[in-house]
Amino acid sequence: MSNNSNKSPRILLIGLASTFWLIIALVGYYYTHKPFTIDFITGALVSLWRLLIALGIISLSGGIGAWILSSRTSLPALTSIAMQATLGSGILGLVVLLIGVTIGFHSCYFAIFSFASGILAHKHILAWLFD
Repeated sequence: MSNNSNKSPRILLIGLASTFWLIIALVGYYYTHKPFTIDFITGALVSLWRLLIALGIISLSGGIGAWILSSRTSLPALTSIAMQATLGSGILGLVVLLIGVTIGFHSCYFAIFSFASGILAHKHILAWLFD
């Protein structure tokens, strides 16, 4: 038990030192550089928006894969999650291909399909995220 009690404060101190170092680096950056410009803020917000869209597509892929493979696999949890996301990504890719071949691809079509799929698979998406 003494090993566990010795590790806890050490891990806490390492975490606090890392956080303190990050704060020092940020303060030093702001001190030596001029303030943010509109272009920088716009770029950061666009990057954040793209990240959220990518996370949404991955979550939708995982939910669709979980919907199909929910009780059919007896693999370890991480392997099952990866397979579900891969299967869902393949299905989304095929749907985008079929939409593009038949009526032409437009981002509005994908947004409508993603929204409808998210509504239909919302329980499986949440289950996949909490796995």
